[in-house]
Amino acid sequence: MSIKKITSMTMASIFALSVPAGFLAAPVSAAVAGVEVSEENFPDANFRKYVAEEIDDGDGVLSKSEIKEVDDIECSELGIKDLTGIEYFTSISNLRVSGNELTKLDLSKNTNLYLLDCDNNKLSSLNLKNNKKLGRLYCTNNKLSSLNLKNNKKLVSIWCYGNKITKLNISECPLIVMLYRNVKKKTYDKYVAYYKYGGKYYGEMPAYAIDKGVKTVTNTSKYTGKVKIEGELFDFIFYYKSGKIVTGWKKIGKKWYYFDKKTGFAAVFATKIGKKVYLFSESGVLAKKGWRKEYTGVDEEAYYYVKSDGSVTTGWKKIKGKWYWFNKWGEMAASCKKKIGKKTYKFNKNGVCLNP
Repeated sequence: MSIKKITSMTMASIFALSVPAGFLAAPVSAAVAGVEVSEENFPDANFRKYVAEEIDDGDGVLSKSEIKEVDDIECSELGIKDLTGIEYFTSISNLRVSGNELTKLDLSKNTNLYLLDCDNNKLSSLNLKNNKKLGRLYCTNNKLSSLNLKNNKKLVSIWCYGNKITKLNISECPLIVMLYRNVKKKTYDKYVAYYKYGGKYYGEMPAYAIDKGVKTVTNTSKYTGKVKIEGELFDFIFYYKSGKIVTGWKKIGKKWYYFDKKTGFAAVFATKIGKKVYLFSESGVLAKKGWRKEYTGVDEEAYYYVKSDGSVTTGWKKIKGKWYWFNKWGEMAASCKKKIGKKTYKFNKNGVCLNP
């Protein structure tokens, strides 16, 4: 998998004579022959040791394939003072470097970064203008006096307490939830997450943890259209019109959606609305009439028979001369025996009742 170092003295001599003086001391280019795990490329001994032990295959050189395969770098609490060399890992989406001694952090080459955790360092500035895919930012307990998020339009989670920030402009971020200790007074609290609309607690959700020292939070965004927020367990879809979250039924293009009137969350899978249960796809689209296979909201799937209005069939249903049974959420019984009323019925793997 790796590109081995050239050990031939003859080849080394030819190479040395063919390049200008001083060139050999420069960092090795990843595009040419891999990156040597050396002091030149990774000046910090602790970071170099991490790369050598966790990423390199043991030959002392990171090949292009080794570098490309790295998606997650976790080097927290290792006493790292300099993260030079991180620029080689252009494919990483997650970087966790909390609890180190970093005073600067250059991530201009890490354009695929989605999650950055640099909590508990000594950073006085943080330039994220090239990290346009960044969705989660944890930079608590540093020495930051400002935070420019103008280019980070996909940020859904910000934790920045324990800094010197007094003003924060999050107008470009899809602000969905805030962290409140007191919802009415809007006093920020870094421990309890409340959904912005209605103050209801939802637990592990994308959130902005803003230090009480922040006097001004500016949000003048006028989002229009769908915004998808990635949570710890589920994804949440919202729809904006003129900067306000739309609730209730909404036709977008030729597809129907339903957004909860209290939370604004798009309905997914089987959802009870009023007195009926409707079926939606994972992306919130109302199902069309006929047989549909969809998740039940967990790691299982079920078959449903959808009516023309998008609601599910429940109870007994005769379809093309065969009998089927669906529970109150519209899930078809299959490969089982089920007592319905006073009789036990058998259903084959296709859901057909064998003793109607």
